Amino acid sequence: MATSCIALLSAAATGAGLALTMHAIIGALYFTPPAVNQKAPAVTPALPLASGRANTPAVGSLTDALRTVTVTDRDIALRDLARRLAAEDPEKAWANGQTITNFADRAVFLAALLEAWALRDPASALAKAATLPAGTLLSEGTAAACAGWAATDPAAAGAWALKNLHAPAAAPSLAAITTQWAAQNPTATAAWVATLPGGITGEGALSSLMNTWAATDPHAAAAWAGQLTDKTRRDSALLSLAAEWTEESPVEAAAWVKARATQPGGDGLVDAVVSSWSQQDPTATAHWITTLDPKTAAYSATALLSIWGTADPAAASSWAEAFPPGEIRESAIPAIAQTWAGMEPEKAVTWVLSLPDSPEQQTALDNTIRTWTITNPDKLQQWIALQPPGPDGDAFRVTASGILEETDPKAALALASAISDPAAQTDQLVSVLRRWQSDDPARAAAILPGLTLPPEAARRLKLH
Repeated sequence: MATSCIALLSAAATGAGLALTMHAIIGALYFTPPAVNQKAPAVTPALPLASGRANTPAVGSLTDALRTVTVTDRDIALRDLARRLAAEDPEKAWANGQTITNFADRAVFLAALLEAWALRDPASALAKAATLPAGTLLSEGTAAACAGWAATDPAAAGAWALKNLHAPAAAPSLAAITTQWAAQNPTATAAWVATLPGGITGEGALSSLMNTWAATDPHAAAAWAGQLTDKTRRDSALLSLAAEWTEESPVEAAAWVKARATQPGGDGLVDAVVSSWSQQDPTATAHWITTLDPKTAAYSATALLSIWGTADPAAASSWAEAFPPGEIRESAIPAIAQTWAGMEPEKAVTWVLSLPDSPEQQTALDNTIRTWTITNPDKLQQWIALQPPGPDGDAFRVTASGILEETDPKAALALASAISDPAAQTDQLVSVLRRWQSDDPARAAAILPGLTLPPEAARRLKLH
């Protein structure tokens, strides 16, 4: 796990069960001036270079860093420069940082500066962070200073944050401290995290602990999380672990999750693996899903196809189509059809119509038309108008008419009138007109007398 404050805050904001955004955190921050008597350590641990790349050019000045063209390289240059200047003259570096006009660049530079500054003088770094305006700069700057302090004295940094930062504003700083501490001593960090309050304040730290621990000893992290007595925190910790572990080592994480798939909470762990692994290697994820029990595999296939189908619908549909009749096929075929229809509806419909007649094929056809009706109803109506009379064309018209009757009754009525099967046509005409009568009685009353309806439809609508 990266130790830059931006990454720390991201980890805090995306932890399982932590429903907060950076801007939501910021508005609630009430900062108490720090009371810190922390002397500079004799040996200061060096923060890792942000780049991690040997070919990153050395940056001599702030002007040089800001001239870096790509955002990624500019961020690297700003962080590396801030860390170097923090060791030389942090006050001067701070003054220079305030002159950066681009907000994102200023946030990156100041956060890296405060993190490095707090390694040597946490009191001064936190005091400077407190002068930042409320918002992203204050939240990120405080968390960065806490992260730097945690590199030398995580317990003191944690105690200060709990005393001086009020929930939910404490969450990103606690998460930053946790990430630094867990990289050094995950067991001690876990004992501390277990004492934190629940809710937003503790969930971010819990997620950061699992994310960091997963990189060094995921089995130990799993054992610790599994013994938590609070079910909500236990489930949250295990979900965070499963997601991060899958990022680091998907095969190993998947084996661990598979052994727990049918236990309470197993569904969530499977989802975490599928969500992460499918973005790395959907084919391997698909193979793993087939090794699960049928019920778990069925819902996991749906989750996989919602991701894989967006990236490569042709490959995803071929995988779904290869399943024999059963739970997985019944779930997979409609799932990929719906995902594909959101991007290329004509191709999705063509694929669905090529499948053998079956319940899942009918559901997939319904899903496809419904999705197309929502995303581009005009294009759908043009396409349906070109379809010849018959069962397939009628199925398109019935489904599209049923959806459009809520938003465009005139178009729904036109589609219903074009249905070739008399019974199906009557049923759909009655459905559309009854909905119209309910939603807009005056308009329906004006339209109905001029319509030529089948006798059965007129009778059911009591027009004669």
